[in-house]
Amino acid sequence: MFGPGKEPAAVTYTASELPALLDSREKEITRNLSEKTLKQRNTIRDLRTVLKDLVQDLASKEREESYHPKLETIAKNTLPLFERAMLSSLTKDLPEDPEAFYHAATESLKGCVKGLSGQGRYIRGVFPDEMKEIREMVDQIGREMNVMTPSIAEARSKRTLISAVRADLSRLGSAETEKKLGNEEITRLKEEINREEQERDQLRGRIATMKETVEAGSLRGMREEVEARRRDFLGEERALQADLAVISHVFRKGEKVLGRTMGLASAKELEALVDLLAGSGIPPEDQLMQGLSRSLPFIESMITSGEITLKNKEEKELFAKETDLAARVREGYARRETAYDRFRAKERLYHETPLLAELSSALKEEERRAGHVDAMNSRLSVITERNAALEKEIPELIGKIRAGAEGLFGHGISLTRPEAP
Repeated sequence: MFGPGKEPAAVTYTASELPALLDSREKEITRNLSEKTLKQRNTIRDLRTVLKDLVQDLASKEREESYHPKLETIAKNTLPLFERAMLSSLTKDLPEDPEAFYHAATESLKGCVKGLSGQGRYIRGVFPDEMKEIREMVDQIGREMNVMTPSIAEARSKRTLISAVRADLSRLGSAETEKKLGNEEITRLKEEINREEQERDQLRGRIATMKETVEAGSLRGMREEVEARRRDFLGEERALQADLAVISHVFRKGEKVLGRTMGLASAKELEALVDLLAGSGIPPEDQLMQGLSRSLPFIESMITSGEITLKNKEEKELFAKETDLAARVREGYARRETAYDRFRAKERLYHETPLLAELSSALKEEERRAGHVDAMNSRLSVITERNAALEKEIPELIGKIRAGAEGLFGHGISLTRPEAP
């Protein structure tokens, strides 16, 4: 019968009920603070009135003539400053709100203490009793303020807690909404990925069938013709490159000979032609032929005079007297261009075949779908990871809200989680 009593059962609230309860609790805190501090606030107002009168009465006090002239001068000069400093702190109205009152009264008290420690210390010798009374009055205001301090601190602490609970409630609502939207997007993404994968599989089947058709029948023969034309073109290109390499080597010899015998300035045109031949790829025909036509007579004369020695079979063949080198180079360019045109015409015809055009389109579509699926999977991974973090954060928020509410309401709290999506 007299054993320890049972703890009261926790009161269950929903998150949506708490804001109104917090508002009510905040009003209650304000009301309780007002009641608990009413006596001190009234006392402080009365003390300030008395203190103001004491300060103002100083100017009307008669001083003994026996005061040292220096003290008299100090009192005369300093008293107005002291009075102004003290009244500046005492004439400002104090608000009705307890916390605002406490703040304003604290500033007023600081001003009074500063006035006493500043100008006040110079007039203590002239008005010792009056200044003692003023000092005691300021101290009494300070004591009343000290009585208020615990109540003010408690109210501020509870208001801070209310603000924290409100912030957590707001975050809880945002987190739940974000999680719900995330779950909806996860469902939508999975459905879309599944649908895209099915359509992609069907497309892959079509592509495989078309490729099998391409590998058989007339298309195979067409492709082989394209490859043959391509080989012809590459063969003509290699032949032209081989001739140009030999020409470049011989003209390089001529450049050195001409530079040594005639000076570097005379070798400039040859140098430009050699540099053109030494570049990557085959140079444009018109650029090469201009330089070749102007420089070839100099090279041939140096070969005839023995200044240039032809050392291998290729050099001797190209620069033989019976060989028209310029004509041979032009023919090489012409054969290369003809072979390329034939290759491109056959290749174009091959790719314009309806089946190949359809295959090319299907391959591009398959690549596009693959990129879309990758993007959706990436987004799905981000949303899933975010929702996992929210699933951890939400219970933590509920625990913080419950603990804060219990501290405010003074009894156990059971907080029901918002309806899960």
